[in-house]
Amino acid sequence: MKTVSICDKKIVLTSNLYVVVLLAIFVLTTFNGFYNSLNVEYERKKTTFLADPLDRHGDLIKAALAFPPFVPNHIAGLDHYSLRFYNADFYHGLEGIDHREVTGLHVPPFMLTVLLLAKRGVLLFGPVPVIYFFYAIAYLALTLVLAKFKMNLGEACLGFIVLGLSYPFLMIMSRGNCGALITSLSLIMFFYELFIRRKMSVAALILALAFNCRPNVIVLFPLLLIFGGRGFIKSAVFFGVFASILLLTSYSLAVHFYPGYDSSVFWKALNIYYSFYVIGMGGDAFNNSAYGAFKPFIYMGHFPYDLLCQVLQGLLAVMTTSVAFLIPLFSLLYLRRQIDKYEFAFALSALSVLGTAVFATYHLFFFFAFVLIAAAPSFVIDRKRAHYLVLMACIFVLVPKNYIFVQGISLEVVLNPLVLAATLILIFRRRRPCPAKDNFWETLHWEMDAGPATGFDGQEQLEAECLPPCPVQT
Repeated sequence: MKTVSICDKKIVLTSNLYVVVLLAIFVLTTFNGFYNSLNVEYERKKTTFLADPLDRHGDLIKAALAFPPFVPNHIAGLDHYSLRFYNADFYHGLEGIDHREVTGLHVPPFMLTVLLLAKRGVLLFGPVPVIYFFYAIAYLALTLVLAKFKMNLGEACLGFIVLGLSYPFLMIMSRGNCGALITSLSLIMFFYELFIRRKMSVAALILALAFNCRPNVIVLFPLLLIFGGRGFIKSAVFFGVFASILLLTSYSLAVHFYPGYDSSVFWKALNIYYSFYVIGMGGDAFNNSAYGAFKPFIYMGHFPYDLLCQVLQGLLAVMTTSVAFLIPLFSLLYLRRQIDKYEFAFALSALSVLGTAVFATYHLFFFFAFVLIAAAPSFVIDRKRAHYLVLMACIFVLVPKNYIFVQGISLEVVLNPLVLAATLILIFRRRRPCPAKDNFWETLHWEMDAGPATGFDGQEQLEAECLPPCPVQT
């Protein structure tokens, strides 16, 4: 592997590293898939490699069929799906709100509009063509995203194969989850704009789209402000205006397509979702949050229901408060040049996972952004920073670890949050000492003027950082 030396630093050119990381993800994914196949073949305890067959494409077809007009059973292509998705319906429409049944109405208005459009596709063509269309759009979008990273043909083909067969992407496909697809690909493009093109206005628009699909991505908003330097106000305005336009437009379309839907219905449906998935066990099987890691152990305590609810609500409050504290902490570390751009972006991404009550496996796909960025020609791996730790953490969370834990859920619900938390601790421990300044605010202003810290600024930035050398705090 070719290396160059600048100020006694070893900078590793990343083409070989990119291949190694992708192959590691592919091999480990294949191994767990083989393990689960053997368990099924030998009729051992059922494993959870993908969603249950009754939920196959359920986030697309089952959710769409829950909305009126209700589809007659004789529609083209529905006979095969009617028993699984229609007659044995799990999702409900407005009629389920009063009976406190799970509906698809808790999603943001933008995603509800997508599902309502999918329903019209089912009415016109049947569910099977809609599924094929979803698959075609998903893999076409993945191809376009990879094309943005300017790889050679071999690297691009390898990336398409590994990303397209990766565990989170297979989960997106098997569940037909449009929200996870749009959010993950949007976040990969968001990081592309931040690190490679450095177009803050475009990054703001992309983040606004992801926000309308999954509001918890607001955790990444400090990246937009801080990386924007003096133009952070412009970035914030772009985000706020576009997010508002998209929200109001999609809300109007949802009300138009689904008479009876309004904001009060959304909040009622969200409360039902909270009861079933956050407090209940509906979201446990593929959860990756810090809250989800502790939840199975609390259920093993067999507390009375009222006490159980209080314990879980207290745990959720603690986790949310912790993340709310850590976001400004890592932002401050970056502003004072104690961690670099790559570490900071990963830290907020990990916090967005750990701090969300229910963070399903298919939403982890965006962590591929850190692999793709590390493969960019102008990115430099600093051995004295936590870059390798970030890459190893991404490999770990992107591969399946489906070995049955308790109550039929996967062991990865504990392992993934543990690895993300451990990586955050190591990034914090490897932070640099803060530059000596008489005035604290002067230090922050100096950082804003100096631009992003190490990790993605080319040879000139690296040479500047070598004078004087900056030791690593361990």
